[in-house]
Amino acid sequence: MISYRVIDQETYPRKAHLAYFMGMERPQFNITADVDVTELRRFCKEKGCSFFLSFLHIVALSADSVPQLRQRIHRFNREEIPLRGAANENAVVQPGGFEIREYEECPTSHTETAGNGTYCYCALRHHMPWEEYLLTAEELQRKAREKGSLEEEAEIEAFYFPTCIPWIHYRDVVHPMTDRFDSNPRFSWGKYEEDFRGRLMMPLTAAVHHGLVDGLHIAGFYRLVEENTAKLISGQL
Repeated sequence: MISYRVIDQETYPRKAHLAYFMGMERPQFNITADVDVTELRRFCKEKGCSFFLSFLHIVALSADSVPQLRQRIHRFNREEIPLRGAANENAVVQPGGFEIREYEECPTSHTETAGNGTYCYCALRHHMPWEEYLLTAEELQRKAREKGSLEEEAEIEAFYFPTCIPWIHYRDVVHPMTDRFDSNPRFSWGKYEEDFRGRLMMPLTAAVHHGLVDGLHIAGFYRLVEENTAKLISGQL
């Protein structure tokens, strides 16, 4: 079980922001920026390893280092409502009520090509050294393709949802979200291309819930992606 802590909404610094954005039909937003993957592409080519999995490892570890990206809006279901009331007789828990959970770590559930023009899901844990991660991930990728399922993990609320669009160097992308409670961050990246300097630049998109996450937090995520890329290449990740 993935452990988490419940954030006290009364002392939550973003209490007013959360209330404001939860009043919107679609409170999520997307940011896309190019990242320099020149050295990472060269490194992966020399090592003969997967660029996709290496970058996925970087993205997941970077996201986990930003607490706001590990936070989720958990909506109480019918079974939970009476339990919450019993635990705290002063609590007012109604259908549609929610709490904010901050998970200790968040695995990934990424899309894999199913081989018939569709895709399937592949769940991965990433808190391990890069070389161990590659071996584990490649085996789980194989099993996911063989299964070809869209079945989600039991603890899907804790997950990040990454995907790759390797055929297009896009400028922007909008990720589908289920409703205003949907707070699982989505990450996507596209085709890398040379810029005027000869550097390989790749679009990276982060889609998050604005009630939990601001642009400042996303900027920190992009900075960590840059730092962790350098660490992986130097053998520190």
